Amino acid sequence: MGRVARQALRGHSREMMPRYAELYGHYRDDASFLYNYAAEQFYAGRYEEALSTARECRALWPSYNLSLLTGDICRAAGKYGEAVRHYEQAHWMCPVRFAPLEGLYYAYKSGKQPDRADSVADVVARKRIKVDSPDVRRIKKEILEDVWHGEKMVPRDGMMKKL
Repeated sequence: MGRVARQALRGHSREMMPRYAELYGHYRDDASFLYNYAAEQFYAGRYEEALSTARECRALWPSYNLSLLTGDICRAAGKYGEAVRHYEQAHWMCPVRFAPLEGLYYAYKSGKQPDRADSVADVVARKRIKVDSPDVRRIKKEILEDVWHGEKMVPRDGMMKKL
C-alpha cells in the first residue's frame, strides 16, 4: 500500500485508482486507508466515488480532517448544502481553525447564498489569529480580497462593513 500512496502523492492519483480498487478488498475496514482512498478519488475527479468512500470512513472514524475532506468533495460535486453541513461539523470540532470557515465561505458563495457568505467573511475578518501560519494568512487574505472585489462589503478596522 505504501508504494501506491507515494505514487498518488506524486500527482498520479488517476493512475493509482485501479491499484486502490484492488487494495480496497483487503483494507475496507481500515479508516486510514479509506480516508486516503477518498482523498485520491477526490483528486482524480471521481467525486461520487469519493463521497461514498468518505461516508464509509465516517462510520469508522468521524474526524475533523474527514469532515473537511467530505465538505471539499461535496462542494466540488456541486452539493453545496451537504458541503455546508460537513464544514459546520469541522467547525464544531475545532472552532479556532480557519479552514472550516474557508470551506463555508466558498460553499455559500458557490451555492448562491451571498448573505451567508458575507456573514462568514465577517467572522473571518473579526477572528483573532491564535497561531499564525501561512495558511491562516492566506485564508484571511483571499476571503477579504474576494469580498472587497465583489464590492458588497469592505474591511474597516478589522470588521466587515456594508457599503
